[in-house]
Amino acid sequence: MSVNFRDNHYLSEYRYAPDNHVIDRSFEVVPSLPITSIESSMVDNLDELEDILIAFSERFRSALNPERIYSKVEHEHSHGIAAHLAGFSVIKYGVAYFESDSGSVDWVVRTTPLHPTRDVTKLSFASIVAAPFKMSLSDREQLDFLGYKSAWDVARKVIAHNKANPKTTLKIPESVFSLFS
Repeated sequence: MSVNFRDNHYLSEYRYAPDNHVIDRSFEVVPSLPITSIESSMVDNLDELEDILIAFSERFRSALNPERIYSKVEHEHSHGIAAHLAGFSVIKYGVAYFESDSGSVDWVVRTTPLHPTRDVTKLSFASIVAAPFKMSLSDREQLDFLGYKSAWDVARKVIAHNKANPKTTLKIPESVFSLFS
């Protein structure tokens, strides 16, 4: 199954499923990038992600200052760490530049976990989505589609999971610590 790079609606089929429900989509195929993308690229690591963001930013004169690039790389790094803990053996990072409805050039970055070494449950997938310190609008939308109220909701369930299943520890969402910083 190929999922559009920006489409999160497929997750809604899991909204009422229990946390231990196995997500049955393919994690062996890289999702498709927007059909209308001007340019897109999949990279294998965070250094390449940073390089491609800098190159695309210069090429398309987008508003990606160095601080914003670093922030985006850190954000995707959090998703990547959570994906490894959830059992994925390969992490890819995708960047797509495309013309927005207003005619300006816009961009999207996505962490793509591939080749799970164990079943991917609804909760393990949610732990990846909720991982970053500052969740994006897309992250919050994905949690909503999955049926979770917030990163706190995921964190509470991840903590319970980790206590009951120490061999399959999931990442506690960093955003729950933002109140303490």
